[in-house]
Amino acid sequence: MDTRCIIIPAIKKNAVIPDQLVKKLAGVTLIERGIGTARDVCPPEDVYVLTDSQEIELICERAGVGCRRNKDLKFTTLNIVAEMRDVLGELAQKYEHCIVLRASCPLLTWVDVEDAWHKYLEAGADSLVTVKSVHQRIWGVQGRNLEHLLDEAEGEREIVVESRALIILRSEALLRTLASGYAARLTNVVPYFLNDRAIEIQSYQDWWICEHLLLRRHVVFVVAGWPAIGMGHIYRALMLAHEITSHKITFVCTRESELAVESIARRDYRSVRQGSEELWETVLGLRPDLVVNDILNTDAEYMGKLKEAGVRTVNFEDAGEGAASADLVVNALYDQADS
Repeated sequence: MDTRCIIIPAIKKNAVIPDQLVKKLAGVTLIERGIGTARDVCPPEDVYVLTDSQEIELICERAGVGCRRNKDLKFTTLNIVAEMRDVLGELAQKYEHCIVLRASCPLLTWVDVEDAWHKYLEAGADSLVTVKSVHQRIWGVQGRNLEHLLDEAEGEREIVVESRALIILRSEALLRTLASGYAARLTNVVPYFLNDRAIEIQSYQDWWICEHLLLRRHVVFVVAGWPAIGMGHIYRALMLAHEITSHKITFVCTRESELAVESIARRDYRSVRQGSEELWETVLGLRPDLVVNDILNTDAEYMGKLKEAGVRTVNFEDAGEGAASADLVVNALYDQADS
């Protein structure tokens, strides 16, 4: 038996937005994005799409992945394992594990899938389900009144909600469950927390949010701050970061910048401190789109590595050898006083 396969349910009849699976979200359709994520994890011959659409079948053909089409297919419950019992039963005979990937969760990446896969294997579980934490009070409705389901005595109980982005199934356990009947459930199920990437498109608002998150860029501020050079570089970077609300912000502090680490931590920005590795390794490990260097003079090797990686750079107060490789250098911050 082969190790694993990925199945993508793509049922047009179940879409909450007309033709949402074939509409472009941040330049790529949902189904193409899902297939792309799956192909980053498995070879195309181990990727399958379950659909009711001839258009999606053609997209699968062009992408070189398998397709199972039934024009009458429609999911009527939230139990996706039961809804896909036929195709799952077929593939479970060929693969040791089946991964169900939902195209309606576009923020899910191949990194998430691989991380979930390793956690699933380590746990020795029969199944893994992606979930998100819920920090809200849960009420039930009885007639016209609210009935509190979780009272104060149960306040420490953790509530999680299935995100429906990813399910991993052990084929042996899956086949036993399918043989037990439609309502049977898998046991030994472990959670995988997606949280901020768990948005499932169920409305136009979800579509708008996902599109803006996918278009968001990662800005990394590289800063230095210790007694000899002061805290001016830190304060300037924090001032700029405070004005950026539509993009992801991360601070990188050089290894000797203890003051910088403490100052940034107090403002709740994500920060990373350089370890024994070279500074460029720390920075590129974060996969930035833009790097703002406020570390005084940069060297040619550091800036050369950023340029080779195709990262745009802005440097402040840089008269070093690396300044020539920056996209923008800001040196003259203040007018010189008249003599």
